[in-house]
Amino acid sequence: MSDYRPPALVPMNIADIIDAAVRLYRRNFGAFLSIIAIVYVPMAVFQVLLAYSMGKMAQSMPENPQQLPWEHLASMGVAYMGLILVNVLAVPIAQGALSVAVSRRFLGYPATVADAYGTIGTRWGALPS
Repeated sequence: MSDYRPPALVPMNIADIIDAAVRLYRRNFGAFLSIIAIVYVPMAVFQVLLAYSMGKMAQSMPENPQQLPWEHLASMGVAYMGLILVNVLAVPIAQGALSVAVSRRFLGYPATVADAYGTIGTRWGALPS
């Protein structure tokens, strides 16, 4: 890691940009993956559980629409809206933390998971825009 020098800030063609990006991501794959996994793994688990419970509910639907369990449908709708809310709030935070880590590593500074999320902690409201 001590032999790493950030690329010179000079005009680059598209091949140079892609080459620098691939090298940067390859060197720091574990750190970048863990930054993103903190948000995306719980969201994926929640999505799987929601899909499983919706499938179970669909199997137990009565044939008569008058006997439809509206409270189950309402709870699924609330859970789905919660998932959308988490996506709207958490995904920009994870992408912001990844951007902080990528920029720090590009410039040759250390970047940890706590450091990346700590940096965007005060500016998370500006991330979605």
